[in-house]
Amino acid sequence: MTMFELVFSKINSGGAVMWILLVLSFVIWALLFRYSNLLEEDNEEGFYLKMKTLLSGVKKDKVQELSDVFAERISIDERVIVSLIAIAPLLGLLGTVGGMIETFASLETMEMFRPGGGIADGISQALLTTQLGLIVAVPALMILKWVQKKKKSVLDRINSDINLRMKQNEI
Repeated sequence: MTMFELVFSKINSGGAVMWILLVLSFVIWALLFRYSNLLEEDNEEGFYLKMKTLLSGVKKDKVQELSDVFAERISIDERVIVSLIAIAPLLGLLGTVGGMIETFASLETMEMFRPGGGIADGISQALLTTQLGLIVAVPALMILKWVQKKKKSVLDRINSDINLRMKQNEI
């Protein structure tokens, strides 16, 4: 059995929830990557350089308002990522419930050891989905915390630039 076949069989044995968790995982990681890149200070598409460029031509009364708009935009991205991370373990729990239902159904019909079902497959489905839900959520949460520290650093630097420009009466 090739590695691909082994992975595919494990995913299939976890039921439909496994596929949903895999898609969710890709979405979370794509959003985290985009969010992290947005906060790169030396990236031309990055938040800091865009803010610095925009604020250079803005009048004093609009500077804080513009800064707040950008901070809110970043917070929206962050809230979406946090929500998706919170959903992953819940989907794992849903798969667990589905696996346990399959297990008890096989006990009820006395098909405990039938191929493609039964107690072992129900328990396997329950454990695999729980495991994948946690595998998706825990590392993503750790990376999100790192990105949040990065966000705080960028926002502090922008506020420092704004305060410096206000002191120098450039705004």
